[in-house]
Amino acid sequence: MRYYSVFRLMMLSMLFFSCASENQQKGLGLVSDLYGAKTSYTKGFKINNGKKATIFTVKVGQSKALDTLPWPTASSNIALMIYENFSDEERENFTNIAVEKDEKEEDRRETQYFELGRLADAMEQANVFKKFSDYLMKENYEAIVDDVDSRYKNAQTLPNLKAYMNGLIAKHGKITGYNRMEYGILTPNSGGDKLFKYLGYLKFSDQSIWPYSVTASMDLSNKDILGYRLD
Repeated sequence: MRYYSVFRLMMLSMLFFSCASENQQKGLGLVSDLYGAKTSYTKGFKINNGKKATIFTVKVGQSKALDTLPWPTASSNIALMIYENFSDEERENFTNIAVEKDEKEEDRRETQYFELGRLADAMEQANVFKKFSDYLMKENYEAIVDDVDSRYKNAQTLPNLKAYMNGLIAKHGKITGYNRMEYGILTPNSGGDKLFKYLGYLKFSDQSIWPYSVTASMDLSNKDILGYRLD
């Protein structure tokens, strides 16, 4: 029994000290830049009921941005950013990404775990958010409305969107970029299917930022916009 414990400790230590790959370092750097956070990582595994989970853990701390955001949706986006930068091989080697809010007081530390299969789906549907955002930057509002599910648009959708965005641009200048800050799973109040919800902010030429969100289906065959908010 003692031999097993020593062997297990050696294995955990080897995983703990293994270096981050170039892809993993890139993901950690993007997280650090986006949230103004200090980042670190560990690699390890745990066995529960005979099943082994191989975990890449991201630790984030000292971030004013993260202090203002809901941790469940912000940590989801951090995990998704790391997953987006994994190689195909790394996506095969890990089963989970964990995101830990690194606090000095141990009882304030929060860790969220994300299965890679769910992150793969979220990455696929994040393209709906990206496409919407790119169209906003190009002021191609017709293309946005074309992508909105027919159940959620009418004759006023396009003119309303144009008027709203023209007002923002008149006040703040052109859109210069955007960032995705959060993502989560939305359960409609009326019931029905759960949805992916992506939240971010637009950056304008006067340095102001503007929050917005886009919802997409969890059915990967459905690439329609199922909702958006620009306030």
